[in-house]
Amino acid sequence: MTEELWQLALHTLDRDVCTCITDDLMATNALTGEQVDAVTFWREINQLYPCRSFELVKQAMMQHAKQR
Repeated sequence: MTEELWQLALHTLDRDVCTCITDDLMATNALTGEQVDAVTFWREINQLYPCRSFELVKQAMMQHAKQR
């Protein structure tokens, strides 16, 4: 079951689902060291870049530049 949940977390596009699954897997110590490292990296990237759409970020930056 752990491997199936891990695969689901890896392939889902829904961040909330991925976070829920990985939180549960980490809480039960079901992940390998490599998987824990991957989850940690994924969380750091999501904190640094919360918007998943490059186009939305680009539009926001252009609007911000116009306001100056």
